Amino acid sequence: MSYVMRAVIAVGFVLLGATGMWILGHRPKPPPHIAGLGINPCRVWVSVRADKKATEYEQWVMGYLSGLGYTGPPPPAPRKPPVVEDIFGWMDSHCLGQQAITIGEAAQTFFVTHQRAR
Repeated sequence: MSYVMRAVIAVGFVLLGATGMWILGHRPKPPPHIAGLGINPCRVWVSVRADKKATEYEQWVMGYLSGLGYTGPPPPAPRKPPVVEDIFGWMDSHCLGQQAITIGEAAQTFFVTHQRAR
């Protein structure tokens, strides 16, 4: 086998491996297991918040966030927890802009976004 042929084969394997890693590395993570009111789309959140009938949904979000915080690593230093109405305001804004995602996905996004801010 000639030197050129071996070089072409070697480059082909490198490109194949890089392409495979790119494909595997860019797969979306599966959504977390969500049950209860969190399976509803964000348009439901927007509706019940507008009607002032969101108590159950708000409590679901707070429980979900508490569970995520409990199972995650402890924060590096004590910090002031977010104000409940700030969480709900963030959820209002996020769900208004993305009404097709679930309430659970929105809550997960809140958690991840604010976890990075620590």
